[in-house]
Amino acid sequence: MATSEQIRPIGNDTAGLPCVPGDHAVLAALLHDRDDFVEAPIPHLDDLHVAAGLEQRGHLLAAVGFDWNTHGARQQRNRMHVFYGLDEPRIDMLNALIGACELHIQDGDTALGPTDDARDTAAAAMSAALDDGSVGEAF
Repeated sequence: MATSEQIRPIGNDTAGLPCVPGDHAVLAALLHDRDDFVEAPIPHLDDLHVAAGLEQRGHLLAAVGFDWNTHGARQQRNRMHVFYGLDEPRIDMLNALIGACELHIQDGDTALGPTDDARDTAAAAMSAALDDGSVGEAF
């Protein structure tokens, strides 16, 4: 027993990822058939989730096999949209900047290209992305 809300993500992404806050399914079941919860000791929630073919990550509950990575990426993109007012192309620019910086931290200068010319080109692209005021502020 669970209810869910349909949210419309930003951009053209209309695919839904069915998940609910972890306690909602149990609370809905309790309201639906209270006797199942008072006739005998109630198993731990983790055991109930496993028996129902569900898994929980953080505060969310979803079917086993749920694509948690895609969900996390969508949540991050939605936060960038809400907090910084970025549209899809600007979110992509910001993610590219963050990714380039993470690679630079790991691999040093070679992360931006194998030659000085390639690194200069990468630096110019990063500079152009930062020239966009909303991307620069979010970065």
